[in-house]
Amino acid sequence: MPRKKTKNEVIQDNTADLSSDAYVTWEDGNLDDKRGALKEASKGLDEFGLVDKATANNSRFRLDFSNLSPGPASGRPGLTRSDYDYFRPDEAVPTHIKSIFYKADLIYNRVGLVKNVIDLMGDFAGQGIRLVHPNKRIEKFYRKWFEKVQGEDRSERFLNNLYRVGNVV
Repeated sequence: MPRKKTKNEVIQDNTADLSSDAYVTWEDGNLDDKRGALKEASKGLDEFGLVDKATANNSRFRLDFSNLSPGPASGRPGLTRSDYDYFRPDEAVPTHIKSIFYKADLIYNRVGLVKNVIDLMGDFAGQGIRLVHPNKRIEKFYRKWFEKVQGEDRSERFLNNLYRVGNVV
């Protein structure tokens, strides 16, 4: 049997707070009416305190202490990642697609943990692949073909390449 709902005295009924002007409309072609309606609608945004203008913080200038005070006390700006890449181009993060593929493959071949994780992901993703077709004769054909081309192994290699470099070619 459902329980009887009792009115809670602590929770106030807030239906009186709802404004009757939930929607604003304007006449088509009447520009003044449209301006007034949009001005009325934008009043709700004022309570959120939106930021009208913002400037981005550049980390290079944040680390620049060269204008601390006059005299012998001064500082020099710190080095950034782009400075590091400039002086060590072999360690720079690649930006061209062929360089990215090469670097990803290099890491796969050099770091054992990465290689093991990617191989394990390929094994798990390729487990239990089974070809299904509504026509049993066609399904039998495709299953024989999948067995002949060693489909499970090909699928695992396909997934390995996908996980390793994000490309299957």
